[in-house]
Amino acid sequence: MQNPALAGAVYDMQANINYKNQWGTVAQPFSTSSASFDMKLNNRKKSKSYWATGVNLFNDDAGSSKLRIDAINFTLAYHVKLNANNVLGGGLQGGFAQRRINYGNFQWGSQYNGTYYDPNLPSNEIDGLPSKIYVDCALGINWTYSNRAFTAKVIGNNYKKFNVGLSVFHVNRPDVSFTQLADPMYMKIVLHGQGLFSLGNSNMAVAPGFTFYNQGSSLEFFYGALMRYGLNQSSRYTGFVKGSAFSVGLFHRLADAFVAVFQYEFSDYRFGLSYDVNHSDLRTATRGLGGFEISASYMLANTYKSSRRR
Repeated sequence: MQNPALAGAVYDMQANINYKNQWGTVAQPFSTSSASFDMKLNNRKKSKSYWATGVNLFNDDAGSSKLRIDAINFTLAYHVKLNANNVLGGGLQGGFAQRRINYGNFQWGSQYNGTYYDPNLPSNEIDGLPSKIYVDCALGINWTYSNRAFTAKVIGNNYKKFNVGLSVFHVNRPDVSFTQLADPMYMKIVLHGQGLFSLGNSNMAVAPGFTFYNQGSSLEFFYGALMRYGLNQSSRYTGFVKGSAFSVGLFHRLADAFVAVFQYEFSDYRFGLSYDVNHSDLRTATRGLGGFEISASYMLANTYKSSRRR
């Protein structure tokens, strides 16, 4: 999750799963998977505020070193309806993470005997722990705007929806060192925004988005847009006809890769597939190939219910 404040910010309830695999042409692939669930707790129609909660599971395996991170985080968010179109929310996140490493997968310069690599030679490195468990915390704020009621995910004429948020992860700067030497994790700052805007009297909409990350000396800027085409609307009264839509788009990870994205929506479900093509200096090793990502989401309430124009 990009921001703890996104829990309950848009949907009454949602569940997401993601899996990403990349850099298989360089070494053993890096793989990342996550699953999340969040829901509103007391969102009554006339209430001006409500609580939301969520849980997030995360796993990351880093190539041949098998540096593995497993984490579980719990989220609590509070949202205030400023008016019929604007909601401002704040969120807190806390949980536990474990880093594990397999030292047997490493090769050191001291194990080169002058002719070939000899794993029986000493590494001359400091012995470390095979795993480290730590507490991790985050916080964030988010502003959501919609010119339609928040209880309906209507895609139609004159529809505008977007959110902008700021979050800070690793607020407590947990020590992630495998040795007795302290290694506090840098805080990660995330600035993000995304929107959905219908295009006139048509079934088309554009969905731009961006994410900016800063952690220590590392920076990342990810931006782009999707073009969305509504195939059909759900029947308003019977619900027998399920709405559907598909989206295609292109995103760019600055100075690193282009990412092609395809999404298909059916009723309250969304399925996504993306593939990134590397163009940085790493392309010599990757041969321009990056990795694929697949996702699946369930969002409570029907995106395609008909509504009168405003």
